[in-house]
Amino acid sequence: ILDSSVSLTKNWQKYSLAGEFRYLDNLLAPSNRLTLQKLPTIDFTAIRQKVPGTPLYLSLDSSFVNFYHEDGIKGQRLDFHPSATVYLPMPAGLEFSAWGGYQQRLYNAYEASAGNPGNGSHGIGLADAGATVSTSFARIYDTDWGTLSRIRHSIVPEVGYNYVQSKGQDTLPFFDYDDRVLGQSMTTWSITNYLVGKFLQGETPPIYRDLLYLRLSQGYQISGSRRDLLTLVPDVEQRLTDLRIEANFTPIKELSLFTDSRFNTYESRFSTAVAGLELIDGKENSATFSYHFSRDNVEYLMGKFETTILKPFVFKSLVRYSVDKGGFLELSPAVEYKQQCWSVELSYHDRPVLGDKGFFINFTMAGIGPLGKLKAF
Repeated sequence: ILDSSVSLTKNWQKYSLAGEFRYLDNLLAPSNRLTLQKLPTIDFTAIRQKVPGTPLYLSLDSSFVNFYHEDGIKGQRLDFHPSATVYLPMPAGLEFSAWGGYQQRLYNAYEASAGNPGNGSHGIGLADAGATVSTSFARIYDTDWGTLSRIRHSIVPEVGYNYVQSKGQDTLPFFDYDDRVLGQSMTTWSITNYLVGKFLQGETPPIYRDLLYLRLSQGYQISGSRRDLLTLVPDVEQRLTDLRIEANFTPIKELSLFTDSRFNTYESRFSTAVAGLELIDGKENSATFSYHFSRDNVEYLMGKFETTILKPFVFKSLVRYSVDKGGFLELSPAVEYKQQCWSVELSYHDRPVLGDKGFFINFTMAGIGPLGKLKAF
């Protein structure tokens, strides 16, 4: 894919306006006439603003997209999604928040094929809402482990509910999956643990460092359907989502152990798993080793390395090796020459399974500063 884009963003204190023209060229297709283009995409956002004298906050997300194929359906989609949120204190240290909104989508489509209905003007509105209840518990422990003098352990349990109205959308144009919003009613729970260490070093101020982040979460689908980009949703009636396990353990500042995995409680096995470690020496040198698994799809090891031992050159390497099929999936060495406000990177990519080899040059500029009377940044 050759991806060419031009974007412009304007931010105010409470609002944001962003526009982008993006053109995709599918280099593997015999023709680019079927490739969907978004020319342009415009997003306007109003951040949550409190209504004076009330606990209510109002916000707005909106977008306009002009879709274009040389051959295929063309048209525009206008999306308005206002919402209201309320935060209320509760007894026993509980925190409660609830929100409700309404998403209105308007379409103008033409030149739709028989398999993609929706010519003409259309509109649909979907209500959505949700609520969460959470609290936190904390305790501080004194230690005598070297410079580590104290550890603060915090636990944050949370229960939530999310609702999206279910409506038939088959008569609407289909440009992308945002045109087929899934209706659902789902409850969720999570428990998050934090460990923060306080380190004393002589007369200098204490240093606080995150030692552990551990979060368990799961959902229960009361009705409707769901779409998970990482895990295939089972055909059978399994209302519980996979149990998600996220963790990052940093026993010393140079070493981090991490995982982000999903466990199917019905079948008592992992659906996906990512586990690994990262080494950082504090001098912009790093190495990451990780294991990646997706049931019945892929299983591989990955290594990433980066060193600045020969400044201003930065040497990088990415290696992926297939555990289930054997052989390398990707080899990607690179060298980058960095200066204060610009850099150029030369890289080589070899994906033996796909028979794909390529050499890339990437040029980056940053912090240009003033140009005459015009300030570029």
